Amino acid sequence: MATNTFLLSFVIVSMKKLALLILYAAIIISSCSKSSDVEGVEMIIGVIFGECDGDCATMYQFKNNLIFPDVIENGYSESPAFSDESLDLDESLIQAFKRLEEMVPATLIENVAVSYGCPDCGDWGAIVFSLNGRFWTLDNAVENNPEEIQAFVLEIQHLLQELS
Repeated sequence: MATNTFLLSFVIVSMKKLALLILYAAIIISSCSKSSDVEGVEMIIGVIFGECDGDCATMYQFKNNLIFPDVIENGYSESPAFSDESLDLDESLIQAFKRLEEMVPATLIENVAVSYGCPDCGDWGAIVFSLNGRFWTLDNAVENNPEEIQAFVLEIQHLLQELS
């Protein structure tokens, strides 16, 4: 009789542990899903300068139809940080980001290369562009880029001028 009680207690404890394990697994799996997948596009545009003193990078993040400026005051970070507060800008700039997303050249999307032209080789800076986690560095001297992405680089430059 004592063996049956012990066995029953062991089974109950094991079932409780299994239930907790399943609960923890469900919590972990649900926390891994990205809400940004539902919210839409995330885009970063900017210009960086490798050899400079002061603010060597100006970047903007477009997310959830809002534009956030970078918060790095001096230097350049490979992991840019953005303000928690969006810029209060004209709707035309939101639309400009949406147009930019539509004109991303197939060359960027289809190739594994992440750098085009010779970014910042002549101290003229480099354009940074990121779309949903993919990152590219483009030459700020437009003519140094492949012809099929030159109009795109010009559009980024124009948008950066409008934002500053």
